[in-house]
Amino acid sequence: MSILNTIHRHPTSNYNIKQSLINSSIYNHSNHEKTQIKSIYYRLSTDKRYHYEFRYELNTSNKHRLMLIFGGAKRGCDDMWNLSVGKRILLSLHNSNYSYLVICSKRKTYDINLPISNNSDAKYIYRSLQIWMNTIYYPQFKRYPLLYIHATSRGSRLAGLLCRILPIQAQILYIHPGHTEAMLIPSMYDYDLQTRLQLDPTFANWFYFDFCYNMESKKQNLCPFENNYHYFYPIPPTFLTFLKNDPFQQQETYKQFIRNIRNKAIELGGIFLTNFETIQLDILSPAKLTNSYMQKKFHPWHSKSYASQLFYEHFTNQTQSNITKSKRNTCWCSDIDFTYYEIKASITNTWSEKRYNEYNDYVRDIRIFGDAFCEEVCGDLLTTHAMASRNLKKILNWIDIIDHLRHKFYIDDYLKRPLKIWMYDKKILLHNLTYFSLQEINWMNISKEYQMYSPEYYLQDYFQYLNHSKKTDHHSIQWTMNPLLADYFIIPSDLMFFYFNHRPATLNDLQFKELLEKLNKYYFEILLTNVRTMFPYWTLASQADYRGANHIIAIPGGRNMGILYTETQNILKNVIQLAFTGIRNDLLPFNAPPQYVYRNISITYRHQYDVIIPQYTPLKWNRSRFDNLDILIKKKKRLFYFAGALYHSTSPLSARSLLSYLWKEIKEKQKFNLTTQIQGRQFETIIIIDCHIETHEYIKSIQSSIFSLCPEGFLPWSPRLYESIQLGAIPILLVDNIVLPFERFIDWRSFSVKINISNIRNITYFLYRIDKFEKYIKHKLENALSYLHAFQWPYSINRHLFQLEENSNDRVENVFHYISLELRCRRLEQLYGFTVERLNIKSIEAQRLACINHPNICPCHNEQRSLAFQEYI
Repeated sequence: MSILNTIHRHPTSNYNIKQSLINSSIYNHSNHEKTQIKSIYYRLSTDKRYHYEFRYELNTSNKHRLMLIFGGAKRGCDDMWNLSVGKRILLSLHNSNYSYLVICSKRKTYDINLPISNNSDAKYIYRSLQIWMNTIYYPQFKRYPLLYIHATSRGSRLAGLLCRILPIQAQILYIHPGHTEAMLIPSMYDYDLQTRLQLDPTFANWFYFDFCYNMESKKQNLCPFENNYHYFYPIPPTFLTFLKNDPFQQQETYKQFIRNIRNKAIELGGIFLTNFETIQLDILSPAKLTNSYMQKKFHPWHSKSYASQLFYEHFTNQTQSNITKSKRNTCWCSDIDFTYYEIKASITNTWSEKRYNEYNDYVRDIRIFGDAFCEEVCGDLLTTHAMASRNLKKILNWIDIIDHLRHKFYIDDYLKRPLKIWMYDKKILLHNLTYFSLQEINWMNISKEYQMYSPEYYLQDYFQYLNHSKKTDHHSIQWTMNPLLADYFIIPSDLMFFYFNHRPATLNDLQFKELLEKLNKYYFEILLTNVRTMFPYWTLASQADYRGANHIIAIPGGRNMGILYTETQNILKNVIQLAFTGIRNDLLPFNAPPQYVYRNISITYRHQYDVIIPQYTPLKWNRSRFDNLDILIKKKKRLFYFAGALYHSTSPLSARSLLSYLWKEIKEKQKFNLTTQIQGRQFETIIIIDCHIETHEYIKSIQSSIFSLCPEGFLPWSPRLYESIQLGAIPILLVDNIVLPFERFIDWRSFSVKINISNIRNITYFLYRIDKFEKYIKHKLENALSYLHAFQWPYSINRHLFQLEENSNDRVENVFHYISLELRCRRLEQLYGFTVERLNIKSIEAQRLACINHPNICPCHNEQRSLAFQEYI
């Protein structure tokens, strides 16, 4: 077995990291002092045939930019720290907040002639880098870096190979325009995947370093060196440097290469590569020589003006060197002999002792520091085939532009396409389930008693419908057949089915605790473990702390994610939950007791991160914009109406408890007149019924009332809210601290009324603040028409089946439409840096940028208009 296969097959056990600390001082011209740079040397294999060295220097900034550095022929890792030009490169990177990894070969050369699939250097470096990233870098930072390449000469040729198998954000090539054959091979990835690889640094890093490193045999055909197909990374933005006096390359070579790239830009790198900025050519001319040039550039002469003067005389007086140029020269790139006077005793005998000593010191430095000296001469003054660093500041500024441009293209690509969804196969996720495997999942049985909780089923069924639908007109949300292109991954479950199937309200505390243990340990823990281990999509995140942020789970129960154990909630901390209940605990006083706690289960909701969805209600009234609202309003004979269990609450201060007091006062004729006259029209004031009534009577009563009372129960919601809207009444929210569905997109104030719980017993008082009462009612009912479908789940019960209705397409603004709006906005915010920690500076800024730049997708939050604790009429 070759060392190459050994490294690949046993990435975590068959290497021995030999590391040592290397200290180096680099003179910093900007502040005239030395900068300490500490690099670590790594050797990643014990095999003696392994001839690569990794030298790494960490920059402590949090930008996580890593520059891979490859030198030309005859360059070792030490050269970067020992040669002046190398030191200038390292210092520039250090000062620009880059970490760098110098990768070199003890052979001091690379194989640059073989194609990628057969190139041993490319394979060794690719797989060694996988080991280094996953055992050194990722464990320390819990994320992968953004990768860049700085390469010279033969290293540039190697970079042209590596840029097709590594997620390089940008490459800087000196002396040679890369490996032109490898860089002009179109990738076999489809256009959408190339776009994703090119524009999404998070995905690119994950796709190669995690997927191809950890997934072993699963889908390895998509990874480099595992097949004969060209599944290559798109060509990254490239900055080429042509040295004007280079005897080995012609300027036309670079220009022709750029033309070839631009002509095939879409095939090679997608729309991003068509931008002019992504391919740049900088032509370097010789530096302007002055008396003090070498004193400034050549570090041994920083305090030796006489040495720089001697060098200037020799360099400018070419005739002196022509006499013996065939026998004597100092640098391989130059015919000039900078030690010419050593053989001219007739001249040196006339010098003073001081000048003679200065000359000897000058020659001694040239001999001791010959390589560094020649780098200055060849690279800067003669601009020949040597490492150059003069334009590095310009290049690093270009990288900043490219990274900003990449983000803009990424946002633009996201804005012009549908939101892409992919859902795990529930059967695969639960293949090893044992405890619940014998329980038949029949949502119809649950819906007979708990139909409001059916959305867990509807959500999953709807996305399956998208999967199998032949329609392509879903303009806001779309199923993607390739999960690697998904914006979100849906975790399907039947958690609510199993929960309600055990009739939790009938259980004592011990039985209820046992139920929660079974659901957590024997169902959800298995499901979640399989999501994280059987598939690679959980790790598709820029860093470990953000894992799962591209996942969605529907837990439409009374407590949302609260029924899960704390450790499970911690795993799901970044997952967006679609839930019924949102309460603003962040608006409560610090020492306020928790609200709506039942059996020690608190509501779990992250404001502006999770998505609140409505419950299912089968009550529908075929309202339309053509309804005659004047006639409808004339038929209404009652102001306020409520029917339901008044004592369905755990707190004596709840809305229902207070309604029960009000009902008692009404019955005892201590509160309200039986009728109320408003602006010349007589209404029955209020009816409160302390029980559930027949459906047809309930519908008729709601339709004949102007306002429908919607108090909280065990939780701050009830289906009455949506039933009222469907049946043509104005809902009155009798609840504090609530977050309503789709608040960002729905103007709840326009068609509902909210009264704080403390004012329930004075429920009629707000009527006297309304001018033109009938016009007010008509306005509210008209506004409700705009959101008539927003709370409708497009399902009906047909015999023993849930049936998706005919008009369930994306153009009907039903509940799925609004869910897609919420998720689309949330994804856009994430692209700007939004996380579950919504109150940190980065998240606040991300939301600000999303709403300012894209108000049609993410309308700005207005916390001053929060519905949670504000009354409105």
